[in-house]
Amino acid sequence: MMEKARPLAIFAAVALLAVGGCSGDEKSYSVPEVLCGVPVRRDMLKDLLPDGARLKIEESHTYDVPEYRFCDVVIDGKVELSSEGVWRKAGFTAEDTAKAALVFNTEPRQGGKFQVWKSGATTAFECRNARQKAGAFSLEVRVVRPEGNMADKVERYLASYAEEYRKILPCES
Repeated sequence: MMEKARPLAIFAAVALLAVGGCSGDEKSYSVPEVLCGVPVRRDMLKDLLPDGARLKIEESHTYDVPEYRFCDVVIDGKVELSSEGVWRKAGFTAEDTAKAALVFNTEPRQGGKFQVWKSGATTAFECRNARQKAGAFSLEVRVVRPEGNMADKVERYLASYAEEYRKILPCES
C-alpha cells in the first residue's frame, strides 16, 4: 500500500510546484511606450494593468464622421484597459463624455476637467477639425477588471495620456 502512495505523493508535489511556479504573480510582458500611436508614461500604464504573460494592443476606428477611435490593451487574451476617443461638438465636457458613455456617479476633478469613477475617467478638450465637423475631442479610459478603487491612478494616467493624445490630433486653429 505504501508503494502506491509514494508515486502519487511525488506527482502531487510536482504538480503543486508547477502551479506555484506559474501563478502569474508578475508582469512578464513588456509595457509599451506608445499605445495606439500615443506616447504613454510606462510607469502610469503599468499601474493600471494586471499581472500576466502576454500583452497585445488592439486599435480600431469607425469610418463615420465624427470618427470614433478605440484602443484596447489585452493581457493573456482578455481586454484589461480600454480607451475611446471621439470627435465632439464645440463645448463638449468631461461630464458630457461620462454621460455619453453611460457612466454615472462620477466625481468631478480638477475643476471639472475630468470626471472620475472607481475604474475609469473621462476628459474633453477643445480641438477644432472641419473634416470631422468637430470643435472638441473626448477621451474615456476604463480599467475593465479593476482591483480596488483605481480612480486616482486612472486620473493621473488620463491627464498625461490626454496631453500626448492632443499632440497627435489634427486640430485646426
